[in-house]
Amino acid sequence: MKKKAFRKSKGQRRQAPSLPPKIQITPTLTHVFRYQPISALIAQSCSVSDLILLPGLVCTVNLTQAVSLFTTIKIHSIKVWPGLGSSSAATHISWASAAQGFTRDDSKDETLPGGVTVDECLVSKPPKRTLWTDWLNGAAGAQLVFTITCPAGSVIDFHASWQTTNTFTPLLVAVNAVTLGTVFYPALDGVTTHLAPPVQLPTGH
Repeated sequence: MKKKAFRKSKGQRRQAPSLPPKIQITPTLTHVFRYQPISALIAQSCSVSDLILLPGLVCTVNLTQAVSLFTTIKIHSIKVWPGLGSSSAATHISWASAAQGFTRDDSKDETLPGGVTVDECLVSKPPKRTLWTDWLNGAAGAQLVFTITCPAGSVIDFHASWQTTNTFTPLLVAVNAVTLGTVFYPALDGVTTHLAPPVQLPTGH
C-alpha cells in the first residue's frame, strides 16, 4: 500500500530559524570636541593620526609612551567662531586633496574687519566624493587632512565619529610629562605643537 506524501496546506509558511542579526561589534563614539587656540593658527596642519587621537590617550609607560583609545575616524564637520579680528586676521579651512585631480578647491574663508567680531561661524564639511567623507584609520598616519587658520581665542567645534580599538593596531605616542595610567586629550593640531588645546579637558602638557 502506497503512503501518501505529506503536503502543507495552502497559506502555511515554513518558519525560518531565528538567528542573531549581524551587528557592528566595534563600539563607536560620536562627539563634538571644542578647542580654543592659545595663539593664532596659520595654515596649521591636521593629519589623520592627529585627529584619531582626539578622543583620548592613556599613558602605558610612565613618562615615555601613551596609546590611543580609538583607531578610526569619520569627520562630520568643523565649525569656527573667529576671535577678535584685525586687518590681517582670517579664518580659513583648506581640505587636502587625497585624490589629486578629482576635487575642486573647497577652501573656505572668513576675514574680519579690524576690531570686529561676529556671532556667526564658519562651517566646513569634508568635500563630497573625496576620501575625507569616509572612515579613516591609522594606516594613513601622517596624511594631511586639512589646514586651519584662525586668530587666537577662536572657538573650534570638531564633530566626528570614532571607533575604539579592536582589530586595528592602536597608535602609540611618545610623551615626557604624563604619568602611568593617566588619560589625557591632545590638541586639535596634535601632541607636538598643541596650539589648539581642548576646552576643560586634561591635556597632559
